[in-house]
Amino acid sequence: MNRIILSLSFLLVSISSFAIEPDFTLNETELTLSFDELNTLERFINENPNLSIEEIKAQNQDLVGNVSFESSAIVNPAGAMPIVGSFWWGCVLGIVGLLLVYFITDNDKEQTKKALVGCVIGTLLFGGVLALSGGLTWF
Repeated sequence: MNRIILSLSFLLVSISSFAIEPDFTLNETELTLSFDELNTLERFINENPNLSIEEIKAQNQDLVGNVSFESSAIVNPAGAMPIVGSFWWGCVLGIVGLLLVYFITDNDKEQTKKALVGCVIGTLLFGGVLALSGGLTWF
């Protein structure tokens, strides 16, 4: 079993060592111009804090002409865990997952409780599989 894991590890390391680095060039002039436009827009917003984005778009088209507003940004709703639910964080990662949920959700009792249930179920499942397989002899 250890030979299989070791072989797969070497295979993955050797495959990842052949990864091609992407061709990336940085045009500093374009970057500076882009940030100048954003800085101008930021100054205007700071000077007029009572205007909404829609009002700024309607009144000052020259400020927002080249700036794109993306509303499709991924936002983590308050109290929710990223990627998978709190139960799975606790179930797969155990105590570490429980602590991650506790700290990431800022002590959200409902999410922490789900992670605790996941932790208990994961521990029982792992313990059951370990007991049925004959203990730690396969390590």
